[in-house]
Amino acid sequence: MKILSVIMLSVFFVIPAFSENSVAVVNVNGYEITEDEINFELGQIEYQAMIVGEQQKVPLNYARVEELRNMVIETLINKHLLIQACAERNIIIDAEEIENNLLMLKNQFPEKQQYYNFLKQTGISENRLREEIRTSLRIDLLATSELKSAGYELGSISEEEKQKALARLLSELHEKAVIERFE
Repeated sequence: MKILSVIMLSVFFVIPAFSENSVAVVNVNGYEITEDEINFELGQIEYQAMIVGEQQKVPLNYARVEELRNMVIETLINKHLLIQACAERNIIIDAEEIENNLLMLKNQFPEKQQYYNFLKQTGISENRLREEIRTSLRIDLLATSELKSAGYELGSISEEEKQKALARLLSELHEKAVIERFE
């Protein structure tokens, strides 16, 4: 069940293939976050808001678009800083673990077609979902690694402690990062 919530959250942070003509908005240590990427993320948020709005009969609030856009940009910056930290620490996930997690995700859907509808509605391919699983697992392992190096016992690490460790690490990474905004 944990993997489903991790994947559902990470679907908001998908990095699909964008057009080569997309304008860079932010550069994070050499990685360019593009306007297309930001717009895709905003579309994902809008899609989720529509689902929640329909379930709760709440109209969409478009007045917060600029605020949401800034949140998306900050989230993408943080994600890429963590991905870069994983690469620097050589944190890798093997294909079998990714496939096992993908299977667990698929099994969360009562019917196979619901899984495929989920992919279609979120605009994500199964290969892209595998990459998101890989990224989520790498970042989770990065948090665990940070806590282990701080003296925590592996079996006693909570999700809250992992989030705090990632927040501390992000603070350090931001201090060292070269982040250029082009807007």
